[in-house]
Amino acid sequence: MKIALCTISFRHQLISMNELIAFAAANGFNGIELWGTHARSIYEAKGSYGRMEDPGAQITKHGLEVSMLSDYLNIALDVDYSRIAEQTKQVIALANWFNVSRIRTFAGERPSGEAGRAEWTQYLERLRFIGDLCASAGKKLLLETHPNTLADRLDSTLRLMEELDHPAIRLNLDVFHMWESGADPLASLALLNPWVDYYHLKNSASLQQAKLFEPHNVYSPSGDRSGMVPLCEGAIDYRPVLEQIKRDANGAQADRFASLEWFGANSQAVLAQDIAFIRKAHAVQPIG
Repeated sequence: MKIALCTISFRHQLISMNELIAFAAANGFNGIELWGTHARSIYEAKGSYGRMEDPGAQITKHGLEVSMLSDYLNIALDVDYSRIAEQTKQVIALANWFNVSRIRTFAGERPSGEAGRAEWTQYLERLRFIGDLCASAGKKLLLETHPNTLADRLDSTLRLMEELDHPAIRLNLDVFHMWESGADPLASLALLNPWVDYYHLKNSASLQQAKLFEPHNVYSPSGDRSGMVPLCEGAIDYRPVLEQIKRDANGAQADRFASLEWFGANSQAVLAQDIAFIRKAHAVQPIG
């Protein structure tokens, strides 16, 4: 298993990408998960770096890789296929520029329990359409387990992946959100393992504080961060979770990444603490 940091953890901070890369390399990370907003900003500035080294070159220079491009492809039923194709091709072009094979999105913005059969089928058709575009470009489309999507519960995520049955569509398993939905993390890891290609790891002080990770709070600079805690201090006991992830990621799947997704304050200090916890407690050694 390889470990990445998410640039979204620094969404409210004035810090350069080159500084983030140096921090990741110095603290034993293997990769950088690029938030789509950051990726587009870097791409748009590609001709104006001047004396500053291009971030792509910096990533390679430090022995890192871009582990995933995390974006939001709109598959709402009122969006026509030409628009879906256009936005998907734009994200694929961005992924090509960063030499990254994984593109993360959500399985719609509709809770699975509210989607009727006809609506569910239409969403699947749209996801397969995007999956085909990704496959033709040598990319994988990763659907994140997340509240208020078709992958918001263990049963709905299993149904989604079984019915999609698409070789280019995999899962970004967010352990916290599966736990938040009421599923046992270890059972979720075991049952979803055939489709998992990536993991998101985060924690909160209690189940009652899981709502802190709702988008309106996460993306607000003045949002409540009080219940966001390091991996080793939260309500989820990550020790058995990490042990199972290690087992699941063995062999042919050894290229799987896990990202430390931190949304609270003091990003560098907490991320350094979290990766040290993982490396020391579970002997997950740096790769490469």
